[in-house]
Formats: sequence, C-alpha cells, structure tokens
Amino acid sequence: MNVSTNRFLVDTHAWREYFVGSIQGAEAATLIDLDSSLVQKYTHSLSIAELARVYHVNGDSFTEDLNFIRTRSKVLTNIKQGTALRAAQLRNQLVPLTRGGRSSGIGTVDCLLLAVALGMGARVISGDTDFEVISFPERYGRTRTQFEFTEGVQKVQLADYVYFLGGT
Repeated sequence: MNVSTNRFLVDTHAWREYFVGSIQGAEAATLIDLDSSLVQKYTHSLSIAELARVYHVNGDSFTEDLNFIRTRSKVLTNIKQGTALRAAQLRNQLVPLTRGGRSSGIGTVDCLLLAVALGMGARVISGDTDFEVISFPERYGRTRTQFEFTEGVQKVQLADYVYFLGGT
C-alpha cells in the first residue's frame, strides 16, 4: 500500500515524549494535536501495553493519559497473521542493520508497528533510535537500499513509513 501523508501510527516513544513535554514531544504534538479531519491518528494496543508498564514501574496512574490517547487517536487492537509474518520478516532484515551502540537491534513490537503501518499506508511517529537508523541510514554507515522491503512484487523504502521526531 502506498504511504499516506496524513495517516499516522503514534508509537510508545512518541506518546511518552508527548506526555513529558520534551522537545521530541513538542514535535509529536504538532501532529497529535491536529484536528482529526486533517490527519488520521492511530495508536496500537501494543503501545498502550508498553506505556501502561512504564507508568506502573514509575508508580504513576495511566488512566488520564490513556483517556487522552483514546480521544486523540483510534486505538487498533488487531494483528492479523499476515501482519505478524511481515513483522518477522522486517525483524530478520532490520536487527543486523539497527544493532550497535546502545541498541541490540529493533524489537518485535517496533517491527509489528512498522508492519501495521505498511499494511495501512501510515507513517510511524517515533523518536526511537531504531527508527532513526531507518530514517537516516547514512548517519549510521548504512545505505537507503539496505532499508528497502520487498512484499510481493512491490519494493518499498521503509524510511517513507517513518516520521522520525527530531529528524532534521
């Protein structure tokens, strides 16, 4: 599916930064706070699970922020088998390319979110380092062609499916 310029999947990192009011969070807010008639915003229940865990570990209540997420984005709950298999292919391809520094490589949840975004023609909003590698491979000694993904007969550039916060 072709990527849309007005359809976004907000990941865990983007929501965390949004709620703490960081610089990346302010950039995320420019999309999250847009009127829903202008952009379609989604959050996957996997991101909600990750956020709930962070709030629990920090001893914070998640109720208010969860309600806010529900008002600003449509919560997705399904992962179809084809999406799960696409995520496995992505992880197999991307782990060696994103490994290094502090990262042991892109995780399964991030690959699932990317697979969902590919399937719906959305862009993942994230400030996560693994998504930075996908967006700006040259910064990490990689090439853009290493981040092409072939599905059926269509070859896509994964960077087109990522909106990296702080990407300038």
